[in-house]
Amino acid sequence: MLLTVINQILGMDKRSFLDLLDRYQKDNCTKEEKLKVDRWFSSLHDTEQQELSPEEVSMISSRIWSSLPHHKDIPLAKQRRISWLKLPAAAAVLALVFWAGLTLVNRNYAERSFRNENAGEQFLSKTNTSDQIQTLELSDHSVVSLQPAASITYPKNFTGNKRPVYLKGNAFFSVTKNPAKPFYVYNDRVVVRVVGTSFLVRSARGNTAAQVDVRTGKVQVKENLKQNFISSFLPKRSKSVYVTPNQKAVFDEDHHQLSTTLVDHPVVLTVPQNAAVLPQFKFSETSLKDILNLLSLAYGIQINVEDKGIYECTFTGDIDQKDLYEQLNLICQSISGSYRIEGTAILISGKKCN
Repeated sequence: MLLTVINQILGMDKRSFLDLLDRYQKDNCTKEEKLKVDRWFSSLHDTEQQELSPEEVSMISSRIWSSLPHHKDIPLAKQRRISWLKLPAAAAVLALVFWAGLTLVNRNYAERSFRNENAGEQFLSKTNTSDQIQTLELSDHSVVSLQPAASITYPKNFTGNKRPVYLKGNAFFSVTKNPAKPFYVYNDRVVVRVVGTSFLVRSARGNTAAQVDVRTGKVQVKENLKQNFISSFLPKRSKSVYVTPNQKAVFDEDHHQLSTTLVDHPVVLTVPQNAAVLPQFKFSETSLKDILNLLSLAYGIQINVEDKGIYECTFTGDIDQKDLYEQLNLICQSISGSYRIEGTAILISGKKCN
């Protein structure tokens, strides 16, 4: 499919192609022309697309190169005197096509692809133009908390075998559980697949990477391969990752990699109805082994020690109103130690106790 699309583009009259791209960008082409361009880009991003082999890449490069004027027999000194304006018209047109095409393919087509894939749905949209978080209940009773400037596109009713929405900006989702109809959140960088859980999706902005923070449940995060034309030619694509409570997935756009680590502010996972059994973080000469086991259980985070002799140390203090990282700082200070985050786990180092 990818080669078919490339052949269509390369086989098209260059001036016609340039004119079509220009009119497409200005939204000034016919429905048939718009559909043709959309089909090109949709074809480039089929979910199960295949990578180009070295032979296919070589063939495409040869076809492009063959359309350029050849100057290999012209002395180098003379080549330098050739003005751009004196180049053959075909070469000039090809350069303009390349420039216009590069502008087009660098645009993000994730939302357009999302709408094309779900063409049978009746979409609604909501944008938070206020400076406060706004909530929205979807037809399946899932709740979306839109942060300021965020917007969401969603079906009026989820009629298919999945529940897809498209998000711009940041939003927190509390998804109604339905194993038979997974919930999908798309944005311009990643796709999140869930059954029933709560999580925060952050869009890429400036130096901030796209990421997904999970509060409850478990989600699958993968790169959105329908970003643009260039993504079709990437030899390596990120592997999908699974994220559990108090973990987040972060998308490295430069290297097209997804990694998992801990959220910035871990929270206690469960709140039993009986307040008497809530986790209590008040200790009196309590061994660090017991304290770290309690913290690990409360937050669902693996906590390791560099030296098991640390387990014999004791700690006294009330850290009930502190967040996890403040709690760890105070505990580590008591043993002249420190902690660091390694992936989705925490490693504590310090002086062991006898």
